[in-house]
Amino acid sequence: MLVRELVPGMLVKPVKGAHWILVPWRGHDGTVTGKYLSVSETTPPPAAHHSWLEPIGNDPLLYIGPLGRNSDADVHTPGRQLVLHSGQALSVDPSSWRFLRPADKA
Repeated sequence: MLVRELVPGMLVKPVKGAHWILVPWRGHDGTVTGKYLSVSETTPPPAAHHSWLEPIGNDPLLYIGPLGRNSDADVHTPGRQLVLHSGQALSVDPSSWRFLRPADKA
Protein backbone atom coordinates (compact mmCIF):
# COMPACT_ATOMS: atom_id res chain seq x y z
CA MET A 1 0.00 0.00 0.00
CA LEU A 2 1.24 3.47 -0.80
CA VAL A 3 1.00 6.24 1.78
CA ARG A 4 -0.61 8.53 -0.81
CA GLU A 5 -3.55 6.07 -0.96
CA LEU A 6 -4.36 6.60 2.74
CA VAL A 7 -7.49 8.46 3.77
CA PRO A 8 -8.05 9.48 7.41
CA GLY A 9 -10.73 7.26 8.93
CA MET A 10 -9.96 4.17 6.86
CA LEU A 11 -9.07 0.82 8.41
CA VAL A 12 -5.75 -0.78 7.49
CA LYS A 13 -4.55 -4.27 8.26
CA PRO A 14 -1.51 -6.46 7.58
CA VAL A 15 -1.46 -8.64 4.47
CA LYS A 16 -2.10 -12.36 4.92
CA GLY A 17 0.60 -13.93 7.08
CA ALA A 18 1.85 -10.63 8.53
CA HIS A 19 1.04 -9.03 11.89
CA TRP A 20 1.44 -5.83 13.87
CA ILE A 21 4.34 -5.51 16.31
CA LEU A 22 4.62 -2.87 19.03
CA VAL A 23 8.24 -1.70 19.22
CA PRO A 24 9.78 0.37 22.02
CA TRP A 25 11.65 3.51 20.97
CA ARG A 26 14.65 4.13 23.17
CA GLY A 27 16.28 7.44 23.94
CA HIS A 28 20.01 8.10 23.94
CA ASP A 29 20.30 6.74 27.50
CA GLY A 30 18.50 3.46 26.69
CA THR A 31 15.21 4.25 28.42
CA VAL A 32 11.98 3.70 26.51
CA THR A 33 10.67 7.12 25.47
CA GLY A 34 7.81 5.97 23.25
CA LYS A 35 6.47 3.15 21.11
CA TYR A 36 5.70 2.72 17.43
CA LEU A 37 4.16 0.03 15.22
CA SER A 38 5.86 -2.14 12.68
CA VAL A 39 4.55 -4.98 10.53
CA SER A 40 6.38 -8.28 10.17
CA GLU A 41 5.85 -11.48 8.27
CA THR A 42 7.70 -13.47 10.93
CA THR A 43 7.45 -13.75 14.70
CA PRO A 44 10.75 -13.76 16.57
CA PRO A 45 11.23 -16.74 18.89
CA PRO A 46 10.85 -15.84 22.58
CA ALA A 47 14.56 -16.37 23.31
CA ALA A 48 15.69 -14.12 20.44
CA HIS A 49 17.42 -10.82 21.07
CA HIS A 50 14.23 -9.18 19.76
CA SER A 51 12.28 -10.37 22.81
CA TRP A 52 11.32 -6.75 23.62
CA LEU A 53 9.01 -6.73 20.57
CA GLU A 54 5.34 -7.19 21.39
CA PRO A 55 3.18 -8.90 18.72
CA ILE A 56 -0.33 -7.45 18.88
CA GLY A 57 -2.14 -9.45 16.19
CA ASN A 58 -3.44 -8.63 12.74
CA ASP A 59 -6.72 -6.85 13.44
CA PRO A 60 -7.47 -3.71 11.40
CA LEU A 61 -6.43 -0.39 12.92
CA LEU A 62 -7.86 3.05 12.21
CA TYR A 63 -5.66 5.37 10.15
CA ILE A 64 -5.77 8.82 11.77
CA GLY A 65 -3.59 10.82 9.40
CA PRO A 66 -0.09 12.27 9.22
CA LEU A 67 1.64 13.71 12.24
CA GLY A 68 2.07 17.45 11.92
CA ARG A 69 5.67 18.64 11.88
CA ASN A 70 5.05 20.87 14.90
CA SER A 71 3.19 18.29 17.03
CA ASP A 72 5.76 15.55 17.59
CA ALA A 73 7.24 17.14 20.76
CA ASP A 74 10.55 15.67 21.88
CA VAL A 75 9.92 12.03 20.98
CA HIS A 76 10.71 11.22 17.36
CA THR A 77 9.61 7.69 16.49
CA PRO A 78 9.95 6.32 12.96
CA GLY A 79 7.20 7.35 10.58
CA ARG A 80 4.78 10.26 10.44
CA GLN A 81 1.59 8.32 9.61
CA LEU A 82 -0.55 7.60 12.69
CA VAL A 83 -2.93 4.75 13.48
CA LEU A 84 -5.06 4.22 16.56
CA HIS A 85 -4.22 1.21 18.77
CA SER A 86 -5.81 0.71 22.21
CA GLY A 87 -6.70 4.39 22.44
CA GLN A 88 -3.18 5.59 21.56
CA ALA A 89 -2.06 7.29 18.37
CA LEU A 90 1.09 5.46 17.25
CA SER A 91 3.32 6.06 14.26
CA VAL A 92 3.93 3.27 11.75
CA ASP A 93 7.43 2.38 10.58
CA PRO A 94 7.66 3.60 6.95
CA SER A 95 9.03 0.25 5.71
CA SER A 96 5.87 -1.48 7.00
CA TRP A 97 3.43 0.09 4.54
CA ARG A 98 4.30 -2.49 1.89
CA PHE A 99 2.82 -5.14 4.23
CA LEU A 100 -0.45 -3.24 4.81
CA ARG A 101 -3.68 -2.98 2.84
CA PRO A 102 -7.12 -1.47 3.31
CA ALA A 103 -9.39 -3.66 5.45
CA ASP A 104 -12.35 -5.29 3.73
CA LYS A 105 -15.62 -3.55 4.38
CA ALA A 106 -18.11 -5.77 6.15
